[in-house]
Amino acid sequence: MKKSILVNLICSFISVMALMFGILFAVEFNGGSMSNRPQLVISTESSTVNYTGNPITNDKWHLADGTLKDGHRLEVNVTGTQTNVGISANHASAKVYDANGKDVSSQYNIQYSPGTLNVKARDLTIEAASASKKYDGRPLEKNDYTLESPHQLIEGHTLAVAVSGSITEIGETDNKIVSVYVRASDGTDVTSNYNIITESGKLTVYGEDGDGGAGSPFGPGGPIISGSLLDGIQNNSTFFLVDSSVTQTMYLKIASYGNYDTSISQFVDAPVYSGLISDTYSAYYLPSYSLSSSGLSSLSAKITPKLGVYAIPYYTIAGSYPQTSDTVISGDATDVYYVDHYKWSGLSGPSLPSMCVDFESDYGKFVRENYLSIDPETAAFMNGIIAENNFSATDKEIINKVARYIQNAADYNLEYDREMESADNIIIAFLSKYKEGVCRHYAAAATMLYRALGIPARYTVGFVANVRSNVTAEVTGAMAHAWVEVYVDGFGWVNVEVTGSDSQSDKTVTLSIKPKDVREIYQPGNTVYASDEVEGFTLSSEGYSYVATVDGSVSGLGIAKSSVVEFEIYDKDGELVYQKSTGLGADKFNVKYSEGEVQQYLSRLVFTSNDRSKVYNGVALITTLSDCIMTEGDLHGYTYVITPTGTNDEVGFVSSTFDVNIYKDGVDCTSHFYVVRMYGKLTINPKEIVITAASAEKKYDGTALTCEEIIYDENMLAYGDFISNYVVEGSQKSIGESTNVLKSVTITNSNGEDVTENYTITIRDGMLVVTAP
Repeated sequence: MKKSILVNLICSFISVMALMFGILFAVEFNGGSMSNRPQLVISTESSTVNYTGNPITNDKWHLADGTLKDGHRLEVNVTGTQTNVGISANHASAKVYDANGKDVSSQYNIQYSPGTLNVKARDLTIEAASASKKYDGRPLEKNDYTLESPHQLIEGHTLAVAVSGSITEIGETDNKIVSVYVRASDGTDVTSNYNIITESGKLTVYGEDGDGGAGSPFGPGGPIISGSLLDGIQNNSTFFLVDSSVTQTMYLKIASYGNYDTSISQFVDAPVYSGLISDTYSAYYLPSYSLSSSGLSSLSAKITPKLGVYAIPYYTIAGSYPQTSDTVISGDATDVYYVDHYKWSGLSGPSLPSMCVDFESDYGKFVRENYLSIDPETAAFMNGIIAENNFSATDKEIINKVARYIQNAADYNLEYDREMESADNIIIAFLSKYKEGVCRHYAAAATMLYRALGIPARYTVGFVANVRSNVTAEVTGAMAHAWVEVYVDGFGWVNVEVTGSDSQSDKTVTLSIKPKDVREIYQPGNTVYASDEVEGFTLSSEGYSYVATVDGSVSGLGIAKSSVVEFEIYDKDGELVYQKSTGLGADKFNVKYSEGEVQQYLSRLVFTSNDRSKVYNGVALITTLSDCIMTEGDLHGYTYVITPTGTNDEVGFVSSTFDVNIYKDGVDCTSHFYVVRMYGKLTINPKEIVITAASAEKKYDGTALTCEEIIYDENMLAYGDFISNYVVEGSQKSIGESTNVLKSVTITNSNGEDVTENYTITIRDGMLVVTAP
């Protein structure tokens, strides 16, 4: 028995030793132990890019450590990839082969040192639109938005933006972007891959006499404006749409005037200089000829006239739409026009090119003969101002000094005392007795003070607007303005702003105050109360503060209204200057109150609509049900109904709007949810058409050859549209040839509406040829 056990133990020992010997043999046969294998460290390279929507890779690698045996080669497959924002390792796998192609990787201890693939968020700057209108008792809302740089959004991605802002009473409030959603072409939410920067717009409601801070020179209320070009102008009428390549304050000139007729208190039409630069361009272009040699980059502006008025920015570059008058801007105000110009704020510039030197010398003499006139009474008054302020025409800063003096000589006030208009000399009355007025009064006074100093000056009217790059700006009647042009020898006419500002001590401040909306997730038994914070308080930057008491609450699901019970304003010294309950300060602060909302909701639901676009074809582009989807939120068993409401029938874009109602058991329960609507855009692009003035030819017979026909492809017009009117100008009487020019075209739809702006019209001239008999 003992012998049997011993035998078994010996056999087991031999088996274990055999197994260990086999393992050691296998390891040695395959290249030795792990610790004895040569180490190879494979390092992959790193990459960092901004998000593009496509996966990034970097297949570059190198052998960071170790050496291959003779005859061995290394193959590396880099597999790292990263698409969305984030960081991941740039992984790889490697194998080693001998000279016969046999995999000998096991003979090496292969390690990896991976680089990283870093996708950073793509910047996306979105700006809520601004808008203004005259008070009409209805809320002003503007749900549009613009991309500061359209290329920031990846092609194929769609953007839904919710813009929130509303104002009814006179005042100003922010138009805010409350949410942004970006969706890829397959519907995937890719918002987190963008670094979204939002900018608020402004919503402004002004009163009957509102003029956007400029003072309307075209409307009634004072005879200083000469030959009112637009009698009865409406402040809320849109005169132009302007698309500018840069953000700037743009002065759009219409006309300049000559002498001041004291008998009618008006500037009269200025004489037109008959000379032209290169037989084509008026003296209006002298500054731009000077600036052309300065190295300045030219800017571009697209101007769309809306009410038949034509205007162009200062320092327009000689080219299309040449002006032959040095006083009045003229052109075709029925179609879009493009203007290249320089942005320049100096009062002089580089030397004129040699081709303009003699012209400018002659024109300067003409200017001094026609723009220095001043009546004796006004001259005597202005000489008193000159002496009191030690003004000198030889002072290099005199133009700016006069501008500052006029700006500070009176308070800008739309409600100025109209008795001033009946004064024998309104300019003197403005500066001496009344000391308040609007832009036309400032411009008239400055013109006379410059002339009294011997500096040629003229009264000028037009529009002034703040335009932003890549944003279509509306130029309304509220932006009509008057200013001064001063002539600088060797350069030309420069525009000078002389209008002052409101008196801070006497002005009435209008505020539109609304409780901030309060929204919270529903909790059984919970009551949500209104916050004592308000929107519309715009005086913080001036050192004012407020204390508000707001009433409003909601228990259970739904929405309740909130209202301002008490409102107090304190100045920078902590003194109470306005109180709602007692009426304190009501003469200085005109405060309008509106209601807010308090809500308890089940969940936040986000609904979006897609962008849609097409080329104008005479049929409206509408929001369809398939464009609208719910992109976020939990319905909790409720159902929703989307009703598309967006429509666009002309070139440009509008919001792709829709309504949302939420139901349960047939009952409208929309108030149980915080509903956010993110509208896309309905964009109609202009339809292109080529229209040519016809050509004609005849043998000389002593009569003029004309041809008033045009040539175009009717298929290039949208269905139902037709050319209702056109003007062709051309005449050739003697032997030779001349151009037959198509001056204007009007396209009308079947309803008799002018739809010319829905086309990009390429106009081509014809030829009139008279040959020898």
